[in-house]
Amino acid sequence: MKLFRKHVVSGLSAIVGLLCIMMAISMVYAAQNNNTGEAMQGMGGENDLASMKNMTLEMINNTNQDLESMKVNANDTTIANINDYISELEYIKSNVEIADSIEALNTERTSLDELFKTMNGTIGFGFPMNGEKPNMSGMGDQAGPGSSQMPQMGNQTGPGPVMGNQSGSGPSQMPQMGNQTNGQPPMQGNGSAMMGSPEQNTEQVQNSSEESGIFAKIIGFFKSLFSSDSAAISSTTTTTTSDSSAYTQSGETLSKSDMEITATNTDESAIKVTDGGSFTLSDSTITKTGDTSSTDNSDFYGLNAGVLSESGSNIELSNCTVTTNANGANAVFATGSGSSITLSDVKIETSQDGSRGVDATLGGTITCTDVDISTQGAHCATIATDRGSGTITVTGGTMTTAGDGSPAVYSTGNITVSDATLTATGSEAAVIEGKNTITLNDCIITGMKKCGAMLYQSFSGDAEVGTSVFTMNGGSLTAAVGPLFYSTNTNAVFNLNGVELTGNSDTLLTASADRWGTEGSNGATVAFNANAQLLDGNITCDNISSITVTLHNGTTLTGAINTENTAGMMALNIDSSSTWNVTGTSYLTTFTDDDSTLSNIDDNGYTIYYDSSNSANSWLESKTYDLNDGGKLTPISS
Repeated sequence: MKLFRKHVVSGLSAIVGLLCIMMAISMVYAAQNNNTGEAMQGMGGENDLASMKNMTLEMINNTNQDLESMKVNANDTTIANINDYISELEYIKSNVEIADSIEALNTERTSLDELFKTMNGTIGFGFPMNGEKPNMSGMGDQAGPGSSQMPQMGNQTGPGPVMGNQSGSGPSQMPQMGNQTNGQPPMQGNGSAMMGSPEQNTEQVQNSSEESGIFAKIIGFFKSLFSSDSAAISSTTTTTTSDSSAYTQSGETLSKSDMEITATNTDESAIKVTDGGSFTLSDSTITKTGDTSSTDNSDFYGLNAGVLSESGSNIELSNCTVTTNANGANAVFATGSGSSITLSDVKIETSQDGSRGVDATLGGTITCTDVDISTQGAHCATIATDRGSGTITVTGGTMTTAGDGSPAVYSTGNITVSDATLTATGSEAAVIEGKNTITLNDCIITGMKKCGAMLYQSFSGDAEVGTSVFTMNGGSLTAAVGPLFYSTNTNAVFNLNGVELTGNSDTLLTASADRWGTEGSNGATVAFNANAQLLDGNITCDNISSITVTLHNGTTLTGAINTENTAGMMALNIDSSSTWNVTGTSYLTTFTDDDSTLSNIDDNGYTIYYDSSNSANSWLESKTYDLNDGGKLTPISS
């Protein structure tokens, strides 16, 4: 009997929570369809973009205020989650402010919808229901008394709470939903809640089969609550028993083995652990089909992932296979501060677009040991971090990608890979966006398209603005086409230590403007540091970019530098143990050489020009120097 009461209480709690979500989101979404024009009369009588933006911004601002208030008595994990959500709300807010169409605004409201659901599931944040919330009481035509603390929704005259098709009267603490007259429902039918028809008493809205977004999911959940094959709702651990055989766990610590876990529904993970739970699984197969409903929410929050850890939870998989065959189905995903996944002897395969191998966001962490990953679709890096940063550490394994825009490693966080073999057949080998890092130790990595390693900033909001750092120690990097190293629209650092480099073009390094950023200021500022390296290829730079090359510890550079004299700034620093084998006329803004005799320059008869007006070149005393093979080092004005 106690267990029965526990399930009843938990079920009622879930219902109340979901009703709160329905109320608040319905306010934000009241203007989503063209058929709701008259329901916006309280905001000036028009379903216009400005009104919708103002309403959405007010909801975001008030939600941010409530989140800040929640931090006062929260623990460290919850505070970290709240800070992540505030950052996400601010990002959505910035996009709402610049939205120039209903379609653009609806895209942001969909993201807001998903974020609110995540917040409700992780920190218990439904939607505040006090008088401080946005005053949207004008939404819908209404007359008659009522003591609702939330705005009444839908066209109505007369008192009485109505949710879906029902009759009744009396005061209510919940919003009144649906069209009614004197407390009577306007339609009889299947019980679907009708949210404010715009054609009161003249046209019935036939949209029960076209429910979408959050409303469809909430209604579907209500139906499942009373379904005979529905899983019991509890405050601890739950394993779903739906046809998909997906596994969900909230809190608790559990270990299982020899399982076959399959998820087939849209937006459903095969394994999902939340609320600080810990789940260990071995010797099992995990399969995910069913496309995502939102690519952004799959990229940022792990919606529709094969394996998902969120809200400070931990998952450990060993000797398992994870296979996804759906759009927007990342295989293994950790999101949020404190969320982590550890993989050992795991095989991962993804087949469709937007389905990365392992992915961490918003402070999540993933650790892989002897994991093999293969992806086939576009935008499917084998190892990736996305919005809000993440940390991934990989040791061993083989990683291959086949799709366009699918580098082996894509970082908007901190990624370290050791003793692995990585191949991208349809993309660059490795990409860093913004203030983030990739470190490769004794790896064999190959990019078959575009370039070897690219460091850039897209300003999409996925990565903090700052310096990208690519470090490679030992191993090898191969670029089948393009430069081995490329940077645009960011500050970038390349650190190479004893790496075997193979390029099929004659370009080692390029810094230039590209399609990202503001034209005229979207070049790159690059520091290229080589230690004990054999470097082969030219170095090129456009007039809004700059490059500083430093050669140390027996490094040899064979190539020309800035042959067209286009660089905004080009500097070369070389120690006495290193050598420059010049293959063409070169132009340097600044030049320093620890060997004052310049005997470490093999000029091959070419001229090297330097800027005598730059103070860094004062040691050259504006003179012309004859080099060993008939070439010269001379001021650019000579």
